[in-house]
Amino acid sequence: MLSEKNAVQGEDDFSSLAEKFDHSDMASVIEGVPGQIEFAISDQSLPKLPCLRYENVVVIGVGGSALPVDVLSEAFADKISWPLQIHRHYGFPPQVTDRTLLVLSSFSGTTEETLSALDFIKAGATNAVILTANENPESILLKTARERGIPVISIPKSREVEMFQPRCATGYMVTYLARLLMELSILDDVEAEFRELPQLLRSKCSELQTNAKNLALQIHDQIPIFYTDQNFERSVARVAKIKFNENTKRPAFFNVLPEANHNEMIGFSNTNGKFAIIYLKHLDSLCVIHSRFNVMKKIYEKTLSGQMKFYVQTIPEASALGKIFLSHMFADWLTYFVALKDGVDPTPVKLVEEFKLQLTSERKDSTIR
Repeated sequence: MLSEKNAVQGEDDFSSLAEKFDHSDMASVIEGVPGQIEFAISDQSLPKLPCLRYENVVVIGVGGSALPVDVLSEAFADKISWPLQIHRHYGFPPQVTDRTLLVLSSFSGTTEETLSALDFIKAGATNAVILTANENPESILLKTARERGIPVISIPKSREVEMFQPRCATGYMVTYLARLLMELSILDDVEAEFRELPQLLRSKCSELQTNAKNLALQIHDQIPIFYTDQNFERSVARVAKIKFNENTKRPAFFNVLPEANHNEMIGFSNTNGKFAIIYLKHLDSLCVIHSRFNVMKKIYEKTLSGQMKFYVQTIPEASALGKIFLSHMFADWLTYFVALKDGVDPTPVKLVEEFKLQLTSERKDSTIR
């Protein structure tokens, strides 16, 4: 339930709510994703790496800096020559060899999990590259790259609003990583898809924004669970859940079909919660996937009618890459409008920042003892 302090009662004028709560101009950031893609696909500063005989690609990163791997893996599953893996942890990935393309991805350049791998990177490494924002004076990754001669792909943070967040940089990070993989012949030439993507997003923005606004007015204090086709588990369902967490500061969950029908749905047999089941529907999914959702909906509405509400957002037809970014745009707008209804600025992630400070303090205390 919303607290009385933060809840906004009886106001459906989102323009007014944006003036009150969108202090960091998240709306402009969402609208600017097509521009991110256009900039990154045409940027001439992409470093040249030697075209070695790579056998796999490992990206070290967490949070928003890891999302590009999920997007490319599911958008181009049949177009990537070598395994593309993500290491969301401390230390050095065990699957790295001298034939691994190693990408250290950290928007801030100070992510400690990613930094923990630096001790294993030799000066002048020919199979390593750093992906990071280019204007953080505290960036340890940038400093290390300069000292050791490691190539850097720079995200132009100066083009964005002051409080620009890693989760909002997907357009840049996905496109830059795709270009790197294309240059090294690890990913087939998909440049045309990236060049067509901005126009697709702009043409569907108003429709998705309207749908998101309408849904935001309906889900109230319900806990959302995002469902989609198994083929888009990490790039769509998981990302929608993350955006809801960070933008609205509320819990959310995700799962995929058909897997959820074999286990998760049993968990709602005895519950007192209120849930919003949001199905991000792709029209070209197998017909049986849509049937599974419809049958699940009928069963829940019969047995848990007061606790389960069902909503369907059909994602416009497009390539796999297009569907992923269209799904992101819908999730961005949905979480933006829910945040405004809750009286919340969608941009800051104060709890995460507080956690990092407390973690640093805990370590210092432990060292002293």
